[in-house]
Amino acid sequence: MLSGISIQLIQGADRKSVELSLQQLSDQVRWLDQKLMMKVENEISDQFQDRMNEMNALKTTLKRVEGNY
Repeated sequence: MLSGISIQLIQGADRKSVELSLQQLSDQVRWLDQKLMMKVENEISDQFQDRMNEMNALKTTLKRVEGNY
């Protein structure tokens, strides 16, 4: 619905056409938002895994160094 917007101000377009266009636009925005969220979550997960791998490698190196003393 177009609550608060006067349909009479929209020249050359009927109400159903405007509602359909707004609904399609809303669907596209929702899809883009979901896609962006998935990319952000994947990037965070990848960066976290990289840091964990670095920490594990450092722990292994420290254990080797401690074992040599």
